[in-house]
Formats: sequence, structure tokens, C-alpha cells
Amino acid sequence: MIPMSPLLRFNRIAAVIMYSFMTLAAATAMALTVRTVPDGEAAAPAGVEFGAMQDVLARLVMSYELHGEQAALLAAQGWGIDAEGNRVRVIVEGYKPLPQGHLASRGAQILGQNGNLHVCSVTIPQLRAVADLRGVRYVRAPARPIPLVTSEGVALTGADQWHAHGFTGAGAKVAVVDVGFQNLSQAIAAGEIPEDVTTVDFTGYGMESLSRHGTAVAEIVHDMAPDADLTLINTYSEVDLANAKDYCIANGIRVINHSVGYANTGGHDGTGTVCQIADDAADHGIFWANAIGNHAYNHYRGSFVDADGDSLHDFAANPSIGFNSLGTLSAGHTVWIYLSWSAWPLTAEDYDLNLYRKNDAVWEMVASSCTRQTGSQPPTEEVGFAIPSGGEYAVAVKEYHTTQPNTLTIVSAFHSLQYRTFAGSLLQPADAVGAFAVGAIAKENWTTGPQEASSSQGPTYDGRTKPEIAGPDRVATFSSGPGFSGTSVASPHVAGAATLVIGAFPEWTLAQVWDCLQAHAIDMGQTGPDNIYGWGRLDLPLSIDVNEPAPLVGVLMLQRAFPNPFTNRVSIAYRTVGPGPADMAVYNLAGERVAGLIHGPVLPGAHEAVWDGRGALGAPAPSGVYFVRAFSGGAEEVLPLVLLK
Repeated sequence: MIPMSPLLRFNRIAAVIMYSFMTLAAATAMALTVRTVPDGEAAAPAGVEFGAMQDVLARLVMSYELHGEQAALLAAQGWGIDAEGNRVRVIVEGYKPLPQGHLASRGAQILGQNGNLHVCSVTIPQLRAVADLRGVRYVRAPARPIPLVTSEGVALTGADQWHAHGFTGAGAKVAVVDVGFQNLSQAIAAGEIPEDVTTVDFTGYGMESLSRHGTAVAEIVHDMAPDADLTLINTYSEVDLANAKDYCIANGIRVINHSVGYANTGGHDGTGTVCQIADDAADHGIFWANAIGNHAYNHYRGSFVDADGDSLHDFAANPSIGFNSLGTLSAGHTVWIYLSWSAWPLTAEDYDLNLYRKNDAVWEMVASSCTRQTGSQPPTEEVGFAIPSGGEYAVAVKEYHTTQPNTLTIVSAFHSLQYRTFAGSLLQPADAVGAFAVGAIAKENWTTGPQEASSSQGPTYDGRTKPEIAGPDRVATFSSGPGFSGTSVASPHVAGAATLVIGAFPEWTLAQVWDCLQAHAIDMGQTGPDNIYGWGRLDLPLSIDVNEPAPLVGVLMLQRAFPNPFTNRVSIAYRTVGPGPADMAVYNLAGERVAGLIHGPVLPGAHEAVWDGRGALGAPAPSGVYFVRAFSGGAEEVLPLVLLK
């Protein structure tokens, strides 16, 4: 992580101090116009309570109206809102794509667009007017990408043997899609990045901005596939990411490395905006390598429980503990906490996310996020906070209005949680069906394990095994120096390996490249694929040569069943990578065919089959365990189902 400049650190701390004085002054007005607010808790001002604007932006409007522009800009810095002069960068979600003049009529400048999502620069006083525009569904901060921070990995993976035999990625196109390429000019001058590299900036900040993360990642890809056609694409939001994907499709790029993760963009089950981007790339034949995340200790998942009736979720019982500690943090650290719950994509189930600091033995709230979910907002809250003074900090989840039990997910971007859940700790879009997720093993433990302790783990919330493979980290690069660690480092080794395979076998399909890397991975941990190492550690043996037949792959790949368990009807999502014959049917535990779903030719793309829980003659099937079995291209895929009556 790149250290903050002293000036930025001062401004963020000043903004936090300013916020603490604002809260008391605003409390009376908020209580009159919004709802009864407990002492110390801030909520959205009148006029934005209906939910067209994210809570943190509503607070920003309130700060401007009560204290003026300078106070609001300081608050924006302290809360992690991207401010440029007197303008802030936001995402405007339309019900459909909005005409540029429509947003411009309220002073919004469109910086980027993909579908119904618009990256806009808006002055703070105009935020309310933009949110009130007809056709605008929601105004929010951009989804914040989380970097998942000659390489020694070249020899560890066997890529050096490929180079020695003339396979260097020549003829293949690979892109590094990342969040900042600082020091790129120096890396090119040092020969670590080729001079003919293509650069594309979708952020508006410039290529050599934000961080040096992307530059260090690109060095690894170039080391692995030195003669490949390399493109670097700078992104800073999900809109930028979608535009980067479209650029790659349009320019024939066949491999993308994305050593970045997002939180709060989907349900950890392969759904949501960012996962759709990776899946669309895969639908166009692009190998999408994605770092699985470094959040094994930074992830919590559990059903909401409130045994003591204080409206706070109990992280532990007997006695009830409603606070999940982040440990003792020093002044100047920035905390990013994300909360989501199992009510995707839009909901009226409503929770608040609070951040506390312990003062003596008392937890005092210092920040909160309480967007009102009224049916047209996603089930998410997030808190960004610059720590003004050291001490122990903790997060809590408060129930505001719910009608059913919900499962909570908390992700801390940079700090470990006291109560954590290793399983399912991957970020988006590593959970996407079309993403080749990569875990990490330190180079010192490459042949023996264990995995990096922080390396996120599967399965996805819908039960699929992740990661697909593990790559090496703790290697040296020109831009990062020695010990560059994290799944950010493991992923470009895998992307580089895929580029070598495509350079050697340009006629191979995406599915064949996937199967090649997984089939030759060296199994680690428990026998067979698992949720720590996937299919094993990356290996490129010389036995893969131009005379080797392409791996046997199926045309059809099963993805997920939902809901599962089910009572009356289950949808089976599947993806086809090419045209061809396929057969899909439901079988019972005795191996008897219960119901046919598909028999005949299928076309490429994403599809869905439905089973109504009945047999071939229409009689209801009894409760029990069943299997969807799909046969295509000489291969078989199986997906379990549970029918409950």
C-alpha cells in the first residue's frame, strides 16, 4: 500500500475532527426531519431520506448546507469520497442509459459510461438535483477497487523451460487491468516493461497515477510472457472496468489479468455488476485471471442474531457480543468496512453499519453508514474513516427494519476482524463463473505449502469451488522491490502462463486453456480440487508441446442452481463455450433418470434450465438429493440438488 502524503493525511484527520463537531449541530434538524436518532448517530438529511442517494453522499450535502464548501470538501476527504476541486466523483445509476444533456442540465459532467451506469463529476450542492432527476434510480460513490497486493516465479512455475524452447507468448495479446501505473516510465527505461507497450486510461487521472500496483503486476506478466503484445489499462470504478473489458474484446486481447477485488457489488455467488463484466469477457473467449483476495482474516459471515434485544448483531453468544474488533489502530490509518446481506439485488430489508472506538471500557460510535433501503437500493452499507487518534476500533451491525432473517457479510479492506469466517472470503469478481481465480503460496513454501495465511478461500456462496489454481508470491519486482506479496502477485503468474499456452496453441478455445492449466497443476492440500489451492499449484511442464492433443473439454459447463435447496422449482444456470450436442437431465441417488432438461444442439452463451420437481410423467418427485448431469463433447459435469417438500 502506498503511504499517504503528509498533506493528505492532515486533511483527512482534519475532516474527521470537523465531522465530530458537525454531528451535534446537525442532530436536532435530523431528528425532526428524518427519524429519531440515538446520541452520536448521524443520518441522512431531509430530501434524500427516500433513498435516491447513498448515505455518505447525503451526509456530504448536509455538511455543505450547514457548514459551507470547505467543510464539506474536508469531510469528503475524511470519508474517502473522490473530490476534485469543488466537485465529487459519483456513479449515477439510471433505469436505462441517460442522455448526456439530461445530466448536464443539473451541472453533472459525464466522465465515463457503460450501460445504465454513469461516472459523473458533480458539485456538492448539485447532488440533490441530480438525484431528483427523472430516470435516475440511485446516486452513490463508485465501487472502490481493492489492490490485492526477472520474477522468481518464472522458474518456480516452469515458464523458464518454455522460454528456452522458444515459447515466449509471441503472437498472443494480454492486458493488465489495474488501479494505477505509477513509475511506469522508469520501469520502461529500466527494460522491465517493453517500450512498445500500449496504455489506455479510463480514469481521467492519467496512467501514472493512483498507485504503482499495476506497474509491478505488469512486470510479472512480461517476465512470464516476454514476447506477448502487452496492454496496460488504468481503471478506478466498475464503469472503467466494463469499458476496459469492452476495449479488450474490440482489440482481440485474449488474456486479462485483474489483480483487484471489489466488495459490495454482488452476493459472493457470481452475480452482480463486476462479475457480469468478467463473465462477458469469458463469453468472448477471454481468459480472465483474477486474484482471489487477501481477506481470509478480514471476512465475516453469519445470520443476524440479537439475543439481548439491543438491535445489534451478536458476533458471539453467552454473553452476547455486538462488536467485532479491528484491533488497536494508529492515527493516520484509513479503515474501509463493507456490509452486505442476503437480499440481493434490491431490498427493503435495512441494516446500519457502525464504527466504534473504545474509550476506557465504553464503545463510542465515531462513524456510521445508514442508507435507507426502501426497495430500490442494494443491500449494502460501507464506512470509510481516517483514524484521528489511536486506540481499539470495532464494527457493529444494527437492525433498522427487517421482515425476515438475513445472512450478513462483512469485509474489512485492510484490517483483520476478531470474529472472521475463512470460507467464502473471496472478493468480486473472483467468484464469477468466468473468472479463473488465483490463490497464493509464498515462494519459500512453493512445493510444500501451506498457502499464504491471508489468501482468501472458497467456496462461493452458491457452493462452487474457488480458487481455480494457486500461484507464487513474495517475489521481487523493479517497482515493488523484494517480497511483493499477496494474491495480486500470484495472479499475473497465471495470466502469463495462459498467455504462453495461447501463444503456443493459438487455435485453442478458452475452455481448453482452462483445462490445460488445471490438468497440469500439481495437487496440494487435500486430494483433488479444494477451496484453498483449487486444482493445485501452477505448473508448466515441457510435456505440453505442439504435438500434444488439445485437452478434452465439454461444450456445456454447469454453473449454479438457485434456490438450492428448493421446494417447487429450481433454475440451473449453465454456460456453453461453443455450439454442439449436449444432454442434461436430473438423476436420483440410484442413478435413475428422473427428468430430462436438454437433449440436442446448444448455442454459445449463458442459459438457464428449469426443473419443476416432477418426473418424466408429471408426478411430483419425493424429497431427497438429486443430481443434474450434463454430457457434452465427451465430458461430464454434475451439480447436486436438494428437493424439500
